[in-house]
Amino acid sequence: ISINHIRPSIHNMASQILSFIQGQYDTLLILLLFGLQTLGPYNLASEFSFLLFSKINPIFSKAIFPSLSKANKQLSQLDKIILSSFTSYLYIIIPIYFFIWLHAEFILNLAYPNKASEINIFVHYFLIIALIKAINNILTTYLLSIGFSKWILHWNVLLVVSNYLICTLFLYFSIDIIIFLKFNIIYAFIFTVLGIIFLFKNISVSKIRLLNTSLQLTKFLSLLIITIYANSLLCENFYLNSLLALVSFFIILYLINHQKFVQLL
Repeated sequence: ISINHIRPSIHNMASQILSFIQGQYDTLLILLLFGLQTLGPYNLASEFSFLLFSKINPIFSKAIFPSLSKANKQLSQLDKIILSSFTSYLYIIIPIYFFIWLHAEFILNLAYPNKASEINIFVHYFLIIALIKAINNILTTYLLSIGFSKWILHWNVLLVVSNYLICTLFLYFSIDIIIFLKFNIIYAFIFTVLGIIFLFKNISVSKIRLLNTSLQLTKFLSLLIITIYANSLLCENFYLNSLLALVSFFIILYLINHQKFVQLL
């Protein structure tokens, strides 16, 4: 086995180690600034928010990785596969996270009846961070499957350095925890947008196709989010709201993008 075959695996393993290290900086900061009393609810809010990410992302990753690797070797329809897969993921993950964000207080009272009020302070921020990081995780899967393991390693090195530099600055200035969470949303969003730009730049997606796909996705998400929000105002029952959200999802998807509706069935 040549070093060229082993190198991507080494890059991937190193990236995973660095991802773990850079993901712990917020725990360290919260512990040092606010102590264990705040760290407990903070960690529970994090676990609750990232639970969906941990269940849905592996399904998409396992489903798409083999076909992407094959398409990359044959240089055939790579852009179409990635664009179709990525938009399918967004069609599903964004509405689910929005629904949970809207009904987080009710769900927390079911899951953590004694600590719901403490956790709820953080959850509405964490759900947004978790959504952005879930999207970023899928981008990493795409980049790994098309041979950018070295780039991802360099990217994770940059993240480790920047995260712990930020941690040091926030610790020095004794930053408020809500400001820290808001910063994390903006920070994660910027890095994810950069990742999306890098991905689509390297697979040479047609600008017209990308624009049309983006417009369809925007129309769908706008209509669905407005509908889910309106339902929550008109009806307080969580279970009925869940059913209405599911029905609304399929009706609006069928009306906006019949092809995607068929793909997701």
